[in-house]
Amino acid sequence: MKTLQVEMKVNLPIESVEEVLITAMEGGSNYWYYMDEQKKSSDWLEEQIKVGNLKRNESLHFKWLDGLIQGSPYPIKIYDIEEVYENEEDLEQCEPIGTLTMDKIKEGLKLAQTEYPKFYNQHFPEYNNGDTTSADVIFQLIALGEIVYG
Repeated sequence: MKTLQVEMKVNLPIESVEEVLITAMEGGSNYWYYMDEQKKSSDWLEEQIKVGNLKRNESLHFKWLDGLIQGSPYPIKIYDIEEVYENEEDLEQCEPIGTLTMDKIKEGLKLAQTEYPKFYNQHFPEYNNGDTTSADVIFQLIALGEIVYG
């Protein structure tokens, strides 16, 4: 059987992406991840606003995500929460297991769309009964590039 490969571009509201991240971070993923360095992205955005280069997207709750979207050069580091708790006094001893960048968000969403369409379709192009489990899968694909936990 012959097949036809089709590559598609999808435009997603960034608020929908943030909604998935919020759902994952506040419920589905909080058992495995610890995030660090969001402040660098937020501070970068504040500086860009102060000098008149950018404006804050008030529709986004996370200032660090707004910073990433608008070009912050500071990736958000993702750590295994168990390792962080074992090294609470010195986070420097921990190796990040992943990062959040705009490229990683795009790659993770593409992977979710092709490899986990059921979960992807629960959130995109608009919300359709997505939950903490589907958001966790998408967040892992974004941050880690694969499903590692659960």
